[in-house]
Amino acid sequence: MKLPSFAKRTAAAILITSTVLTCYTATPTVHAGVVTVQQQAKPIFVYFNNLQITIPSMKPVIKDGNLLFPLNLISGIPGASVYFDAHTQTVQAAYESHKGSLRIGEQSGTVDGHSMSFTGKAVRLNNQFFIPARFAVAAIGGTMVWDAKNRIASIVGSQYVTASGKGGQYRLDGTTGALYYKIQGQPQKLIGKSIAKLNLGYIQMATMSVISIGKDSELVTISHVHGEPLINDEEYTVFVKKGAIVYQMQAHYWQFSPRNTATAGDLAVMTDGRKIQLVNGDAKIVKTYSLPELAGLDSTFDVEAVHSDFLLFRSAEGLLYIADFKSGMTTALYQTFELDQKQPGPFYDGIMFKEQDGNKLYFEVTDSRDGHKDILAYEIGGA
Repeated sequence: MKLPSFAKRTAAAILITSTVLTCYTATPTVHAGVVTVQQQAKPIFVYFNNLQITIPSMKPVIKDGNLLFPLNLISGIPGASVYFDAHTQTVQAAYESHKGSLRIGEQSGTVDGHSMSFTGKAVRLNNQFFIPARFAVAAIGGTMVWDAKNRIASIVGSQYVTASGKGGQYRLDGTTGALYYKIQGQPQKLIGKSIAKLNLGYIQMATMSVISIGKDSELVTISHVHGEPLINDEEYTVFVKKGAIVYQMQAHYWQFSPRNTATAGDLAVMTDGRKIQLVNGDAKIVKTYSLPELAGLDSTFDVEAVHSDFLLFRSAEGLLYIADFKSGMTTALYQTFELDQKQPGPFYDGIMFKEQDGNKLYFEVTDSRDGHKDILAYEIGGA
């Protein structure tokens, strides 16, 4: 179920602020003879998928020309974990399907079962454990760009948005758009490259849902709000049949939260904000509509209800339209209901579709001035 506009954006804002700072509280025991170094005057900044990772107690350092991360910095990466085995003096890090291990004082370790060597060593400095940055990045399956002049380490790693499908889980790598399917106990399988390459720094706020269409088809929907202050909304629909991407569409909305419906009976509803296509379980496009042509308005629209007799779609200006196929007319409902001209506000006119009863459609209308609600009826093909 999609979150309402205010809830989706409030949750997104909370996620932004809560992700920036994560601390790893468990500190390995430090023995005597620990090497100490002075903290460098100019700080080093670390970013993961454009989110700054900060550890208040200790900062990254450069030793012998090598960039070293404090051990607990890895735990600041959403979804990553780190463990220190005091008995073997070994650091173990993991992220998604990736893992690595490196002994303190050594330059060679293992990453995803393969031996790797690094220019720096895992060491103890200032009573803290530090590991080579290149090991940390390899252990989470990422890549890093080091800006020596500005002392910025930019790490890019897989970051997934997930939802359950038939017998398994869909997994979208938001950094690349790659769509995977994973059955429990088995490696994930690449379905294909989707158009849903999300904005770094906002991937953790994206949501995904999956609806079955027919016997072996599914519609995957990804919602992604981004920008400051979260005024952009990308809506992706990806039609998958027998483990392969068949169709995909993207709709962009600005300062507008859509209420797109995903189905019309047993058909999938896909839109790019201007065109609708209805797809059956055999992956056949059975109907298309041009929303600007129906409304006589050059705008972007969401799609709130689809029926053989009518369409309900809302413009980016917030006005709900009905295309009545029985009467052959398309109108803005606030005009049909003869609402006060002061009623429609920017980006929302207060009209919400509630239910259908035969040829009658019922709408809840909320007055933006005093919050008063009315139920108004529209008759399809009526006089």
